Amino acid sequence: MKKQKFFTISYYFDGYYNYKLMHKTAFTLSIARGPKKRKLVFQSTIIICEETCGKGKDKNHIRKKQDSFKAIKENQSDFISILKNEFPDKLEILNKYNVPRYKIFYLYFSNNDLNLEANDLMEFRLLKFVEPQSLNYFEKMVKCIKLSSRYEIFRYLELKNEDIGKIKSDSSNNVIKAPIICPEDITGHKDGIRIVSFMMAAEKLIETCYVLRKDNWEDSMWLYQRLIDQKKIKEIRSFLGKKKQAFYNNIIVALPDNICFIDNGKNYKRIHEISNFEAGTILEIPNEMNSICVIDGQHRIFAHHEGNQNESDERVISELRQDLHLLVTGLIFPVL
Repeated sequence: MKKQKFFTISYYFDGYYNYKLMHKTAFTLSIARGPKKRKLVFQSTIIICEETCGKGKDKNHIRKKQDSFKAIKENQSDFISILKNEFPDKLEILNKYNVPRYKIFYLYFSNNDLNLEANDLMEFRLLKFVEPQSLNYFEKMVKCIKLSSRYEIFRYLELKNEDIGKIKSDSSNNVIKAPIICPEDITGHKDGIRIVSFMMAAEKLIETCYVLRKDNWEDSMWLYQRLIDQKKIKEIRSFLGKKKQAFYNNIIVALPDNICFIDNGKNYKRIHEISNFEAGTILEIPNEMNSICVIDGQHRIFAHHEGNQNESDERVISELRQDLHLLVTGLIFPVL
């Protein structure tokens, strides 16, 4: 396996293909016990990465790894204690969360296709298998949208917002509120589809969007690669850095089912109850990763991605990512 490819997953956590460098919001815990095993930490998420160069499926080897990980899961407190003893310079991070708060994953990297069948995946369900095609996908996403690609690995690990970092006691963090610009009553659709336009910060769109179906990783992966063009993202990002202005054309998205509307009197309303424009009506969107499906405009969104601190345009884009709000047209589909 090529060295830079193996480092792809680490990019989500420290932003560099160099384990000695640290990023302000994430870090690599270690290069532990040889070149084929590493531990990565992002807030309360711990990932144990193991690389195998074996040819094809070796069930005995996989079984040993699952048994090891099962022991870690069953003795999580002891595992965290071992990490603290092994890496005393990381105590500030390792003491930040209570032991039960940590979520630990074991990623099994294979240099060759494993050709695992459904019964194999069920038998070794404690492990996450990263085969060459998946790693190539992650590598492309890293090249295209840098640190913002961490949301792809979160999706791969099936993590939700509430699983990462400290428990949020403030319920206001659980929703994104956006003033409605123009609810459109007449769309030409006869099947109950409604349209609403609103403004949303690019940063929040990056955190909450996905471009294709989120429920089938393998099928989405290939289509995703065709729909994300690195050159186009670079060109738009360069334009954005120079102009420092929001784009005029709409981003088209499909909104999740669990949105709601709040009128001037702080009353919750359904979409059919706001068919006529009401000033002050607020659209409330759950602040959840992979909840807003982007239909068109993904390159304009991802041009705002989080880059490395040493990149010349990141200082400008980091401000725009939070300050600029993109015009979004959201499709609301009837709940079946």
